[in-house]
Amino acid sequence: MANKVKYKLLPKTFSNDDKSYRAAVEAYKSLSLEDIIQEMEFRHSSLTTADMVALFEDFSRTIVKRIIEGDRVNLDLFQLSLSIKGTFIDQDDQFDSSRHKVRVCISASRAFQRTVTQSVRVEKQLSELPTPKLEWFFNLEGSEPNTVLSPTHMARIKGERLAFDQNDPRQGLFIMPVNDSGQQSNSEIRVDRFSQATRGQLVFRVPDGLAPGFYRLEVRAIFGTNNLRTGAFKDILEVK
Repeated sequence: MANKVKYKLLPKTFSNDDKSYRAAVEAYKSLSLEDIIQEMEFRHSSLTTADMVALFEDFSRTIVKRIIEGDRVNLDLFQLSLSIKGTFIDQDDQFDSSRHKVRVCISASRAFQRTVTQSVRVEKQLSELPTPKLEWFFNLEGSEPNTVLSPTHMARIKGERLAFDQNDPRQGLFIMPVNDSGQQSNSEIRVDRFSQATRGQLVFRVPDGLAPGFYRLEVRAIFGTNNLRTGAFKDILEVK
């Protein structure tokens, strides 16, 4: 049975006079192209993951090329086209990048909207303050499982609301030593080398010199004007 789409109610405005609320949908996962391909593979056993990645990359390049050339793309899922924003003074006026801007327009197809809206089921969740959400950890060293931190090697965290100001020492990705029972010690290590740091994914180099033992990963980020909030990965990781 398909998951229900979860939503929470949040205040619509910051005004104390307005007590209305809006629904905020929460995604179960943030999926990449590789994630989609992994789900498709069992239907296309004759194609490898590399074949499918290459196919989709060429598909994307072709769409970009045709849009840049001024075409409109109509697919089963969506339509893509270009528009120009800005005011032209008269019939003789020309495009001026200081006054006009080219915009990409994307809209879901009617068939896609109809299929989704007629099939989706929703479920209300208790509201909570937004915090970093660490959902998956991947050891990119290659030979080690995803339960292990490998010093000097790359690793990846996927989740939600993971972005932070890397220049603020209060914020960041922290590696917290813990004992066998998961109790945290006083020391902590702040990760300082990232190849990617976005809302949905952190790709980082595990620091040198981590002693063998158990560790917990935490992301700390500012929300609003100055609200520092922490999200922790649910599983304890090991340095061997």
